[in-house]
Amino acid sequence: MRERDTLYLTDFLRSADERARAAEFLRSGGLVVMPTETVYGLAANALDPLAVASIYVAKGRPSDNPLIVHIASVDALESVTAGAGEAARRLFARFSPGPLTLVLPRSPRLPATVTGGLETVGIRIPSHPAALALIEASGLPLAAPSANRSGRVSPTSFAMARVEMAGRVDAIIDGGDCAVGLESTVARVTDGAVVILRPGAVTLEMIRDALPGHAVSFADESALSRGIAAPSPGMRYAHYRPDAAVYCWHGGPVDGIGERGTRAVIGLAGCAAGVDAAFVREFESVEEYSARFFATLSECDAAGMETIIAQAVREEGLGAALMNRLRRASAGKSLGL
Repeated sequence: MRERDTLYLTDFLRSADERARAAEFLRSGGLVVMPTETVYGLAANALDPLAVASIYVAKGRPSDNPLIVHIASVDALESVTAGAGEAARRLFARFSPGPLTLVLPRSPRLPATVTGGLETVGIRIPSHPAALALIEASGLPLAAPSANRSGRVSPTSFAMARVEMAGRVDAIIDGGDCAVGLESTVARVTDGAVVILRPGAVTLEMIRDALPGHAVSFADESALSRGIAAPSPGMRYAHYRPDAAVYCWHGGPVDGIGERGTRAVIGLAGCAAGVDAAFVREFESVEEYSARFFATLSECDAAGMETIIAQAVREEGLGAALMNRLRRASAGKSLGL
């Protein structure tokens, strides 16, 4: 891919000039990295097939891996979908703007490159003020996967986004650290049922509470091995991998895993007691662990760690999303089971 001169927009919300420049990049088919409350996203005009194709090139992303389209409000749903039912609208009303993506029938206006050839599309209304300002300034729905090279750790800070996308995009907006730190929940609503395709901060329990009478469950990802197309990003391909080898740690001794001088331990407060490691990060809650998970993997790489022992958590609430990312980062390597 050709090297781009990347503009860093560090005063986006206060600068009308920065907003205008970013919007013009998008209207002319360019790429802009925008902060969201989940992770930084790599945005392009969702209605422009060539602009969308450039996302895949910049990321090195397989073209059958669908993208999520970001809009500013439910009023824009009709422009990107072929209709949203009552249950979907109730979920948007409860959880948006916020970290929820709903898979809906796509509008014919959207090019097939956005949806990976599927007749459905993931739609999200982000809550980060810079993301909303960019959508509104451009006047466009924005296709935006995470702003990392395919398979790598998703960026949750401006510094991480720069490392991943400098020279690959036209502009990167500095929006600080992402509050949620994990990609959005992706769910499909059909005939009285909700299937969570990718867990996130909008949890299974929260969706059950919002839609009493609906069956809510997690997707059977084993179906993908039978040749069924993935309806959501984050389902089929390797994701969230740092350079270091990651182990999902359920407890017990770790002495035989990695060399002490290049071994990291991360998890909840007290997890590293009695463990000999060169790098330790402990968090006070699952929420903090989740919000800092990707950033901590990146810090481990920067510190030269070769092995990361990451504590497992209970798979309930936000813990289900964290464990989803941890299993993918570890490629199934586990300790203590």
